Amino acid sequence: YKEKCRDNNIAALYSGRQMVTMVHGNPFTVSMCGSRVRVSYIVAVATHPDYRRRGLMRMLLGRVLHDCYKNGEPFSFLMPADAAYYESMGYRFWDSQIEWKFPEYMEIWLTERLSDADLKGRRIQAVQRKKEEEENAQLADFANRILEQNFDLYICRDAAYYERLGKEQQSEDGDVAILRYKSGELMGSFCYSTEDGVEIR
Repeated sequence: YKEKCRDNNIAALYSGRQMVTMVHGNPFTVSMCGSRVRVSYIVAVATHPDYRRRGLMRMLLGRVLHDCYKNGEPFSFLMPADAAYYESMGYRFWDSQIEWKFPEYMEIWLTERLSDADLKGRRIQAVQRKKEEEENAQLADFANRILEQNFDLYICRDAAYYERLGKEQQSEDGDVAILRYKSGELMGSFCYSTEDGVEIR
């Protein structure tokens, strides 16, 4: 929360001193058909069990979306646990993520490899050889070039994006793995975590 909430716009309703419902608007810059715009990723939507089914979340989310509109944001987005809940508020479900479950034998093999001190050591040594900010900026430039060539809409990366992403992955026993050619030129990267089984993104 120290990292993730630093820039969030957080709206909450209280009953006395007790927070009963909250919504976070996590700001992102996106490239939309070549123009850069700020939008909110709606996240951490929660209501205390004793206060559910009273319309509080709908009221609070309506306020957050009104603020987004006043700020000139063309849209907001979220990754819902239940898409049906948000459809009445104008959201439409767009599932473009493909998930694949590793076979057990592969998960065991990957866990061993991704927990290997060698892989983590390469990231640490790379950061020691260059300033971390430079490496994160290089990752951002690399990703933005690929995204621009392939998508009309994508989240723009910058050095801060990769700094935060690295900390997020490290909190889940993972990291951002950086792949380079022998020449040192950046080949690619992927995120991984091993806290609850292997996850690679």
